[in-house]
Amino acid sequence: MCMRSKLLAVAVLAAAVPACTHAANHPLHTAKIADVIGVATMNADREIVLDLRSADCGIIAEARVSYKPGDGSYAEVLSHIGGLKPGQTKPVPAWPAEPCPDGRVPTGDR
Repeated sequence: MCMRSKLLAVAVLAAAVPACTHAANHPLHTAKIADVIGVATMNADREIVLDLRSADCGIIAEARVSYKPGDGSYAEVLSHIGGLKPGQTKPVPAWPAEPCPDGRVPTGDR
């Protein structure tokens, strides 16, 4: 399973849980760039925390995913983001589009 599929699966699972209240100015709600799917922050212990939002494939979902140094996808995620330093927050670019689970082509809406 590729990274985008894994993240979509996590986002779908997270959508099944009641959403927490977000401030109106939260980066996930104010992002206007279609190619950005969330924000990434590196904690002091080098853990990467991704706050993601997607509306692809007709599914609207939000998720928080974290990767600790040594996790199997840590290096891939860090590279995809373009590097991070402890305390830094950056936008998360979208992964390349893949077909939706039902075979439809993603709309690109995020």
